[in-house]
Amino acid sequence: MNPKGKGPTQLITEIEHGLVDIIGGSMSFFSEPLNGIVRTEMEFFLNEPAFIPSVNIPFQNELRAPPLRKVLASLGQPIKPGPQGGTIPYANFVRFELGYDRFFFFRPLNPTNSFTWWVTAYVGQWNVTESLTGQNFRFNGQQKPTSTGVRTGANTQGLTLATISKLHTVDTDFVDLYPYESFIQSHLETTYLHGRLTPGITMIVGLDGTYTLPIDLTYRYSDSLLFDLKYVALGGSFTFPTGFFRDRSQLSARVTFLLN
Repeated sequence: MNPKGKGPTQLITEIEHGLVDIIGGSMSFFSEPLNGIVRTEMEFFLNEPAFIPSVNIPFQNELRAPPLRKVLASLGQPIKPGPQGGTIPYANFVRFELGYDRFFFFRPLNPTNSFTWWVTAYVGQWNVTESLTGQNFRFNGQQKPTSTGVRTGANTQGLTLATISKLHTVDTDFVDLYPYESFIQSHLETTYLHGRLTPGITMIVGLDGTYTLPIDLTYRYSDSLLFDLKYVALGGSFTFPTGFFRDRSQLSARVTFLLN
């Protein structure tokens, strides 16, 4: 507090990430008919923090701040007292993966070394809480796009000081997180120049319309000096799982030198 006046002079925000209980199991085995390794995994996430806009960020609760309530009351807009912030809803998720890995030769592209086809999997999640309770969860605070940016998340358009008491959160301004979401991922790489040059490509495609395409080229000059060039294309819709980064394609170059 300012000793010469009223009101706070410092704002402190604390962010706490609690533990989430997970129950699950996995199994991997070699399949003769598929000539590769089959991987399976499933987990049950208990009470994971989730996002429902009108619960996490209820804009109407901001009007309950005492100074603002006093101003609105003087304008004939009484606001009932109550919580000024939001709360965090929790949900139970089932997540699973069904994967397949193998090595194979394709002589026209690489006559001397095999290709590694791995981390190929179908990954899905089921929001059990939404299916059983009907609550409408959204995608981690991602707002829907507009021609100039993203939606505000509140009914601010057309509001004036005389109608500010009608302020509220608009859940539909946020990207929906469907009860069942899934994506497909795969990685393919091989080596040239006696293992010195390793090109690789990865694909992650969300079945709701997102995609991520990392392309990597690593050259091992020696055991202590590596050169790496990578391009990551991201696009599609603002949905699960990579919609946050749909307009953030990346190009990077890195040199790694090991001193030991």
